[in-house]
Amino acid sequence: MSITPALTQFGDRMSHLSGVRAIMKDIVETLRSNSDQEFINLSAGNPVILPEVEQLWRDCTLELLASSEYGEVVCRYGASQGYQPLIAAVIADFNHRYGLKLTERNILITPGSQALYFLAANALGGYTPDGRLKQIILPLSPDYTGYGGVTLVPESLKAYKPAIELSSVPHRFKYRPDFSQLDISEQTGFVLFPVLQSYRQCVNKRRS
Repeated sequence: MSITPALTQFGDRMSHLSGVRAIMKDIVETLRSNSDQEFINLSAGNPVILPEVEQLWRDCTLELLASSEYGEVVCRYGASQGYQPLIAAVIADFNHRYGLKLTERNILITPGSQALYFLAANALGGYTPDGRLKQIILPLSPDYTGYGGVTLVPESLKAYKPAIELSSVPHRFKYRPDFSQLDISEQTGFVLFPVLQSYRQCVNKRRS
């Protein structure tokens, strides 16, 4: 006997495939397929593991394991803003690198970019307490599929077609915001300028 939970509107939306979940589902199903082709998994975001970066994380992990702070970092709840030494390091680096005057009030550490987009989009886009609709602007569309689930208020999402810059090299082009059509006004609550990257999750590996 199956039990169907009585979901709220929020629960119903979250139970469906979001953009990110759809991407991961496609990757898993492709790699599990019985195809006679070989695939290179470019992941959903980080297409390659850089040895230097991996070694940096290994070194930092070993340093943390040997540190007296290990229990505080791993075994206790921290502040919702994020790990304080990391926040201090970010402030010091940004202020030195860019000549800013940031304080800890300007920094928020999240579990990842998707969590950040979701929190920011729904905090700044959607309906205000007095019923006004604040728009979430995507200046480059089509864009990363994962942004399809960034808002709990679908009608707040507004996307613009980008300008396309063709390269002299065949099959290459760049997206650029078309500022001539971009409408940012008092009704705009949130603008998401993503870092563009390749979104091909799996490619055929050429056989010699």
